[in-house]
Amino acid sequence: YIKVESEHSVMAALVGASIAGTRTFSATAGQGLLYMSEMVHWAAGTKLPIVMTIASRGIAPPWNIWADFTDVISQRDAGWLISLYIFWDLNL
Repeated sequence: YIKVESEHSVMAALVGASIAGTRTFSATAGQGLLYMSEMVHWAAGTKLPIVMTIASRGIAPPWNIWADFTDVISQRDAGWLISLYIFWDLNL
């Protein structure tokens, strides 16, 4: 467990820990995912085994708790997010 100050730092810590050979995991949602966006794209280029769970939540100012996929869709082309919600939607 590592306590960091922001979601941006979380992804940087995940990359560093994965380079060191440890198993890495984090969870985020909504604005937190947008805040770590720069590092999400950077981590994609490293091809490291990083696991992240995203609780899909709407993006709207100033705060939104409604369930939708706008936060995940914003990172769709980052290069490493494999979204299992697609399989869930196909089974409805």
